[in-house]
Amino acid sequence: VRLAALADGIKLPPYVILKRKTMLKDQLPTGIIVRCQTQEWMPTDLMKDWLNIIWNRRAGVLVCKRKMLVLGTFEGYLTPAMQNGTGGMNTELAVVPGGMS
Repeated sequence: VRLAALADGIKLPPYVILKRKTMLKDQLPTGIIVRCQTQEWMPTDLMKDWLNIIWNRRAGVLVCKRKMLVLGTFEGYLTPAMQNGTGGMNTELAVVPGGMS
């Protein structure tokens, strides 16, 4: 589960990754984004999906000229593809040093 909040305290929708190959057929709660993945972590492609679905669609995204996204040191967040992908979003990546989050 990826939970995120803005500096003003607004909570962004939860992004849930299920460890499975196919989506559940059951009714899922509204207000959350659910994805399936065979591993237990968030690879770069799902991180890009989170950026497009959650980060780029939050309230006020068009008003802010520059944004900062603070992430942990997980290697999926620190790939060149991620760093290049956020450039077009006017988003600066900041990384919390290991052991500090």
